Amino acid sequence: MQINSGMPALLVFKSLQKTGEAQEQQFANQPMVKREVEYFLKKAKEVESVDDFFKDPRLLKVALGAYGLEGDANYTARTKAIMTEDPDSKDSLVNKLAEPRYKEIAKAFDFFKSGTANLQSDEFLQGVADKYLTNEFEKSLGGGNDALREAAYFRRKVAEVASEDDLYKLMGDKVLRSVITDTLRIPKEIVNQGIERQAKVIGAKVKPEDFKDPEFVDKFLERFLAQKDAEAQMSGMGGINMNTPGALALQLLQGGNLNILV
Repeated sequence: MQINSGMPALLVFKSLQKTGEAQEQQFANQPMVKREVEYFLKKAKEVESVDDFFKDPRLLKVALGAYGLEGDANYTARTKAIMTEDPDSKDSLVNKLAEPRYKEIAKAFDFFKSGTANLQSDEFLQGVADKYLTNEFEKSLGGGNDALREAAYFRRKVAEVASEDDLYKLMGDKVLRSVITDTLRIPKEIVNQGIERQAKVIGAKVKPEDFKDPEFVDKFLERFLAQKDAEAQMSGMGGINMNTPGALALQLLQGGNLNILV
């Protein structure tokens, strides 16, 4: 199910700021969504071994989806290694991958130390199901608008990461980093530079502690989505007519700076 399809991302985001919880609950009550969650809650508890868990694609779909890793569903052997090897060992696959969500899911399920013990916990399973619902809801926003999904994820996640006052933690999450660099108009080619250089460029424009302020975060994301809407409008018109509202908005945003946020 896709909601708010065809609407500008910024308008959808402003709607979510007011009625997000109600919209997410309505999404969770959709029959197809409910079936997947109910299946996970029931069948996960019946799993007798870790191997059996990875043999059930529907269980794996919800588990990976809870951490925004649904794209890994077809790589069962790799996913199994990530989730079953010792997450504290430097030799484990999970510690050779940059994406922090791999370590999150490995530590949460704790297959290496606890086997299937967590799968017997109603509280744990419900927590996974809730994360899955949130991720699926964010995917459905704006008819699958990637920018809107990124903004929703950013709004939910950034304060948690920023609480450590560590710019490198923010940069380690590819979605958080992408939203920050896009909003600040930092060229994506920055990823080809050393991590220290990247931190210096980003840190000169914004600080981790800024994202502890929900008002700052919302204004930051409004700018991000306004840019994305303007770019989409220009792209749809071939990028030729510079007198369209989207093109004019983009010109203003390109000439602006973060002082408009504070």
